[in-house]
Amino acid sequence: MKKYAIIGAGAAGMAAGVIFNLNNVSVDIYEASNKVLRKVFASGNGRCNLSNLNLDSSFYHNEDYFHYDRYAFLNLLNENNLEVITDEEGRMYPLSNTSKSVCNLLIDLNKKNNIYLNTSINNIKVVDNKVLIADKLYDKALITTGSLASVNASYNPYFFIDDLSLNFNKIRPSLVGFKVKENIKALQGLRVKVKASLYKDDDLIYEEDGEVTFRSDGVSGIVIFNLSFYCDDIKNNNYYLVLNMYPNLNNEVLKYNVNPLLYNYLKVFKDIDIHNFKLSLLDFYSLKEAQSANGGLVIKEINQNFSLKKYPNLLYVAGEVIDVDAKCGGYSLNFAFNSGIKAALSMLEK
Repeated sequence: MKKYAIIGAGAAGMAAGVIFNLNNVSVDIYEASNKVLRKVFASGNGRCNLSNLNLDSSFYHNEDYFHYDRYAFLNLLNENNLEVITDEEGRMYPLSNTSKSVCNLLIDLNKKNNIYLNTSINNIKVVDNKVLIADKLYDKALITTGSLASVNASYNPYFFIDDLSLNFNKIRPSLVGFKVKENIKALQGLRVKVKASLYKDDDLIYEEDGEVTFRSDGVSGIVIFNLSFYCDDIKNNNYYLVLNMYPNLNNEVLKYNVNPLLYNYLKVFKDIDIHNFKLSLLDFYSLKEAQSANGGLVIKEINQNFSLKKYPNLLYVAGEVIDVDAKCGGYSLNFAFNSGIKAALSMLEK
């Protein structure tokens, strides 16, 4: 009987594990932390924004390279009686409105598997057409080690890059707030709905309506996260934001109609136009604060069925560890779940 391993018990790894169980195959799953599905439990502020009605590839970087069923995970939930609801912006959540429903189902559907928690895998070797992991030989293995985004640990999810002589794109934060040049400390804590526009060298790159949260040295919020998706090297380029706040108010009526933090700020900086509030970008906030990461394993190293070109029929990859990232709205989780499912199906093919 063939032996299979999965490294990483996140969205991609646990979705893959379900496929093995449904095909009556037991698999060893190795997880560096003490908990499976850690990011899934926290996703969507604990609600699990698991997918989106509109899965257009324009909301991703590099996703359209792969061949897989973008609705496989939703079908899996439906087959196991987990209902999904959709909000007015197309984001999908479990009917229970808690990520625990999705996580508990995935855990239940992985019960036949051997899950080893607190087990860091730090090297992979290919020996005589087998994969050596944790002193065990496997016929095939799936790498779903995730990324450094939202991680407070020393574990390196990209440890296998050198082991297997693979190419790797530099990691930077994605879906993250911006540090800005201007002194906005007085606005710290202010939350306001705006039209946020991102410019590079005076060219409009992208704009979106949403709520911005001001910090002592920068700005955050979902609309800002989505603008960060369209940035690359902030430090070496001229990026800036223009925020249109309270577009229907003129200066004469601001005192009693805007947040006092903003009004007091405007009294000090009289040249500020709240309809055209410019903020020069200095940098992203850290990877630990980012919802996802841009960069990772180069997609040209991977076949369209998620097997590695250098090790076909032996090693597969799925999820965040690949250089694929997306805007807010359930896109990244959708890719993680469904790439894991596709990779597992590919591994089971004879």
